This record gives sequence, structure tokens and C-alpha cells, in this order.
Amino acid sequence: MKTEITERPLKRSTLIDSDSYILETYDAVFCWNGKDASDKEKYAGLKIAKDLVKENGKPKGTKVSRIAQGCEDSTFKSFFDGFYPALVEDYSDSKTKPNQDVSAVVA
Repeated sequence: MKTEITERPLKRSTLIDSDSYILETYDAVFCWNGKDASDKEKYAGLKIAKDLVKENGKPKGTKVSRIAQGCEDSTFKSFFDGFYPALVEDYSDSKTKPNQDVSAVVA
């Protein structure tokens, strides 16, 4: 059964371990397979992804990628909030402080 995710921005938490999802962009189609998705669902997801290329008139050479949970590349991750940990600024170095005049540090 196809269910479209309409929530924007896309969130990592939306991807459920027991399901497969299709992410369609202009020149690529990704099939993400959760670690607990059945073999039948994984196969069906890839078939749907390949069919989308034909049905939606994607450009010749449109890449279809199968992505296993835990093996996501940076391109796929870039479409979702929550894949990358939040950056924390650490100013524990005794010589530097936030908003410090850098000329005072250079000796």
C-alpha cells in the first residue's frame, strides 16, 4: 500500500524500521529499506521505485538507489531533519572564548 508522507520538512523519525519508503527527486529515486522490512516489501519498494522512473517521465539515466537502514549516504540524509546530530560548540580551550578578539590570542 502506498502512503504519501506530506509532512515537511521530512524527518528521520518518520522512517519506520519495518517499512520501505520511496524518495523521488528530479534526477534520482531512492528506495529506503528498514532493517525489519520483509523481503517482499523490500522487493516491492524497489519495483515501485523503478516504475516511478517510467511513469513520471524521469530523465534518461535517472538513478534508482536501494538504501539499507544504517547505510544511508550523505545525499539521502540531506533530505531529512534528524539524521545528523546537533552540533555543539565547545569552548573548553582556556585560550579561546566565544566572541573573543582573535588578536589577543595570537602571540
